[in-house]
Amino acid sequence: MNWLRIAALTAVTTTCTLPAAAQTINARDPELIAELLRKEGYQAKVDPKKEGEDPVITSAAAGSIFGLYFHNCDKGRNCQSVQFYAGFQKPKMDLARANAWNRDKRFGRAYLDKDGDAALEMDVNIEPGGIPRELFVDSLSVWSDLLGEFRTRAYAAE
Repeated sequence: MNWLRIAALTAVTTTCTLPAAAQTINARDPELIAELLRKEGYQAKVDPKKEGEDPVITSAAAGSIFGLYFHNCDKGRNCQSVQFYAGFQKPKMDLARANAWNRDKRFGRAYLDKDGDAALEMDVNIEPGGIPRELFVDSLSVWSDLLGEFRTRAYAAE
């Protein structure tokens, strides 16, 4: 009988004491991701949306405002992925510099939008099943670093 008690106690303690780092993040609730950003020291505001529109969180890092867009949603809910996005209007960036960024960087793609303004994006696939909190926080850190480097090196006027 002792082995049964030990097995039961082990099962209870291992399932009830998951560390915060083991928390799974999904894209189903934008407010939970906004709260995670706040806990990591970022501002985060879930933008109001019309019924059925995909959610957006507005935040900032490295001196730039960025959006965290939710994608692959079902009428604005149960989203599958997120995209970090920042746009820049002045000074104008030329296509050669955007291409050089994409050639040299694995994460964070740059392009010129239809108005010729620079944009930087990074996608994070979260579903099915979510991703560990630690991986999402690391992706946020990668984005922040890329955004700072893009703003000060690739995009900055020469």
